[in-house]
Amino acid sequence: MDIAAASSAGPSLEFVTYGVTGLSLVVFVGVFWTTHVVSLRYAAIYKAYTTTERANWCSRVGSTLHATVICIGMLYSLTQQTWDSSLRPLHSVDLARAFFSWSIAYFLYDLVVVAYWQVPQWKVFTAHHLVAMVPFAIFNFYGSCLADTFLLSIYLLVEICVVPMNVATFLEDLGYAHSRVHVIVSYVSFGSWVLARGVLPLYALFILWTVMVPSLTVHSTADWVCAVPAIVCGHVISFFCIGCLIWIITPAFVANYKARASSSSTQVVLTESTRYGTINPV
Repeated sequence: MDIAAASSAGPSLEFVTYGVTGLSLVVFVGVFWTTHVVSLRYAAIYKAYTTTERANWCSRVGSTLHATVICIGMLYSLTQQTWDSSLRPLHSVDLARAFFSWSIAYFLYDLVVVAYWQVPQWKVFTAHHLVAMVPFAIFNFYGSCLADTFLLSIYLLVEICVVPMNVATFLEDLGYAHSRVHVIVSYVSFGSWVLARGVLPLYALFILWTVMVPSLTVHSTADWVCAVPAIVCGHVISFFCIGCLIWIITPAFVANYKARASSSSTQVVLTESTRYGTINPV
């Protein structure tokens, strides 16, 4: 099937890019506001929070929504696409582009939240959001980008670990840090981190250097405009994910595990080094 013909048969490019991005921004802002209103009314702990803590709480709801939609969406998009030997799409990329718009909107929305309210580690996550957003913005708004479709789709699957991580954090905030459910969710969260932000970035870098880079056309401006930022940002995000796994997530998980194992009769006290709530999902 011809990609141009397939694209013309569906929604317009303007809607898939600008339209979906705008609508998604409205959704995220609406979720943030709704979370604030509902939590203020029904969550006693939320009423005692500072403004920054409230912003962090509401931000986690938005990140959970984004991660759920994008992981399901990208898995579906990948199964609907056919790839050539260079992992370039043979059919329309409108579905992937629409989900990219969803993520662009999330990065923009959460960038404002973390920077304006200066949630914990806000400078790190501001840089993360900017770097993560660049390749998707180029893909959607520059046009003629096909070489990195597969890799961009794969990179968004790192978000899968955000859901169990946020669930674990909410359980801690609501007083269920010592429950069996929290233990189970913590194991699921750590396992998903190992796969999604340890193994997956390494796989993406392998594909980048063995398939994507060799397939680039030297004299194609479109290839290089799309590929070079994606290559640079891909390395930064991969090292960021792997670094967080090694130096933040794993020590926190091990410390929590040792604390639980050392005392089955004494209540475990979660410190700043062991609770998931000190780590913002991205």
